Amino acid sequence: MSPGRLNDTAIDQLRAGLSGAVIRPGDPDYEQARTIFNAMIDRRPAVLAQCETVEDVVAAVRFGREHDLEIAVRGGGHGVAGKALTDSGIVVDLRRMTTVEVDPDARTARVGGGATMGDLDPGHPGPSPGHHRRPGIDHRDRRVRTRRRQRM
Repeated sequence: MSPGRLNDTAIDQLRAGLSGAVIRPGDPDYEQARTIFNAMIDRRPAVLAQCETVEDVVAAVRFGREHDLEIAVRGGGHGVAGKALTDSGIVVDLRRMTTVEVDPDARTARVGGGATMGDLDPGHPGPSPGHHRRPGIDHRDRRVRTRRRQRM
């Protein structure tokens, strides 16, 4: 099925299989949902799947494959090159998936695909030139960096 021939039944099936929102051209939220950080990129997807769970992502990707749609994945929304959008395809929008789980004992973290620096470090004031510190790490503790280098 070509992107121009997505019918209401197919979209209804996608909506039924997602806990997040499904947005297509003509919906009230479409213009806002398709806008990315780089406003010079003006692409118009056939459908946007605003995923909330891993199962939503699986369903959205499966839908794209079944309907022969180009698939674009949108994370935090700061992709300057515009790879997070597609014309006439499906956007798998991860911005609602912002959970951060940290296990300090195991020194691991699980981060949702839509998480931004604000989700990782709630006290972070936002982007600033030259700001490359890793969130949640005391950068005076050189043991963290030394261990990472030894594993590589």
